[in-house]
Amino acid sequence: MERTITLTLPNTPAREAIARSMVLALAVRAGLAPLAADRAGAAAAAAVAEAGPGEATLVATADGAATMVTISAADGFERVLRLERAPLRPV
Repeated sequence: MERTITLTLPNTPAREAIARSMVLALAVRAGLAPLAADRAGAAAAAAVAEAGPGEATLVATADGAATMVTISAADGFERVLRLERAPLRPV
């Protein structure tokens, strides 16, 4: 079953923090380790900041294998993050 979340972020001072929090929660739900989830959140915040002024849209699609987060803006900017738990390697 595929699930989708869409979040539209207007140009406000808090939009990077909101994007970071959303992606952090999705990464934890996808099974990423805490540090990897934090890095994914930071990457999302950086992408939203890079999107420039204007409205940014985050579309997260979760299926069984991974969660895909697409960050886009009206000027054609688009960044895709893939949140997927890596298998643990034996030590």
